Amino acid sequence: MSSFTASRPPLLERYPQIQALSFQRLVLRADRRAFEAAMRHRYPDFMITEMADGRQRRAALRDSYNVVDYIESLAGNEAAVGLDTAISEERSEASRRARASGQVAATGLLSLAQYQGWHTGFLVVTPVYLRGAPLDTAAARQRAAIGENAAVFRVDHLIDTILGGEGFLNVPGMTISVYANPTADSRYLAFRHGAAPGAAASGGTAPQSAASIPFGWMPLIPRWLLADQIDPVSETFNLAGSPW
Repeated sequence: MSSFTASRPPLLERYPQIQALSFQRLVLRADRRAFEAAMRHRYPDFMITEMADGRQRRAALRDSYNVVDYIESLAGNEAAVGLDTAISEERSEASRRARASGQVAATGLLSLAQYQGWHTGFLVVTPVYLRGAPLDTAAARQRAAIGENAAVFRVDHLIDTILGGEGFLNVPGMTISVYANPTADSRYLAFRHGAAPGAAASGGTAPQSAASIPFGWMPLIPRWLLADQIDPVSETFNLAGSPW
């Protein structure tokens, strides 16, 4: 029995924001045919695939592959089985960092095979090494690597679960933006609740801004009437080695 299968009920029930748990196996080009044949005992139509132009197809010949060998839960994640994650630079970079350091590493935002065309996910990977191999240096760890365990997250589901569970998404007028980047760069927008920062309120007249009120009038204006009465709050946090 796999460790994923044994741990799945308590782990995925405790952390419902995890989309799936998988093992991604390092497969050399010379071993591809034998690996695909062996995997067909479990999945009759198995082949190593890749994502290209938003579509999944048979993987081209390469020196090595990082293949989704096993995934829990399988239901809803069937398209990921056999996928070569190494074709994605985001995933490859995370794998290299994890293997060299021996620590967990996170990818940036990427498209999941289950949700083609949408940058809705990221992976947190943990390196898996050959049992008994020396791991005292980065080079030794790279040589000993046989793949990674990966936790797959859907960004919208993850953040909605965390913030919604704390009641933050029910606060009237609150806007929340999360970026997979240390700065508020729209290219890395992972989640947004409410209007975009700086957007005018829709419907009715927008509250008066303090900057547009003559200074002498300020003591006469109730603070709750001012649109900018609360300063934005920005926090940076570390997600498995990547700043968000």
